[in-house]
Amino acid sequence: MLQIANPALELALVTNRPEQMLRFYRDVLGFSYQMRLDFPSPTGNQALGVPAGFQHRLLAGGMLIKLIHCPGAGIPESAPERAYARTAI
Repeated sequence: MLQIANPALELALVTNRPEQMLRFYRDVLGFSYQMRLDFPSPTGNQALGVPAGFQHRLLAGGMLIKLIHCPGAGIPESAPERAYARTAI
């Protein structure tokens, strides 16, 4: 049987509006802000294909939520009225 090292869920959300999402998850939903993690790290994430950017990390119970923003990655804005026509998370 597979042994899971961390039983908590980690959810990563990629966004073009990191500060708005941070205010929602932290200030409206009340999740606990942990830290900001900048890319690339000193260990060189670009060699792994991770573009320059950052993530905000929040805790919600045992769940870690990562709000990821990579401004140079070319991620297009999504039309909000077409949410059903795309994939996410």
